[in-house]
Amino acid sequence: LYAGLSEIHRESYHAAIAEALETRAGAASKGPGDLDGALCVDVAEHLLKGGEGRRALRYVDAALTHLERSYLNGAAARLAGRVLGVPGLLAGAARVPMLLRRAARLETLGSVAEERGVVDEACRVADLSADPALRARAKRAHAWNLSRMFELPAAEQAFTEAVAIARETDDLAGEEAATRGLAGV
Repeated sequence: LYAGLSEIHRESYHAAIAEALETRAGAASKGPGDLDGALCVDVAEHLLKGGEGRRALRYVDAALTHLERSYLNGAAARLAGRVLGVPGLLAGAARVPMLLRRAARLETLGSVAEERGVVDEACRVADLSADPALRARAKRAHAWNLSRMFELPAAEQAFTEAVAIARETDDLAGEEAATRGLAGV
């Protein structure tokens, strides 16, 4: 039945299902953190499939947190990918945390090659931002991926850059993480 529907009808049904779920749970009057995580997953998924990406963003963090805590890493990676796939939904520096979150799930799944493309994008976008802490996080994720792919000279360089950025911003935790990675490489 679903396969026989046109894309326009599919979208409208998904949006209507999300609306019904929100209404039934009284979600509009509560913060997403106060809702059941599984409900947030369902609402976010239906809103994204229903062409309501902006509305879905309200539920995405709680949905991803629920999936991650439930060790549903594949579902979390797919949800983050779906969010990232909506044109213009997350742009610029706002895109990087979602990219890094997806990369972490892909790492857990052992999908290092797919993770590589995600962390590469995170680094490119973070390098364009004025946020050095964001650049350092992206650089560390990139360095860890390089080390798991046994590209050790490149990983060493990336960790060294992450250490330098962390020192510039007095980010002791970031410097420690990058230094630990550098020592491992």
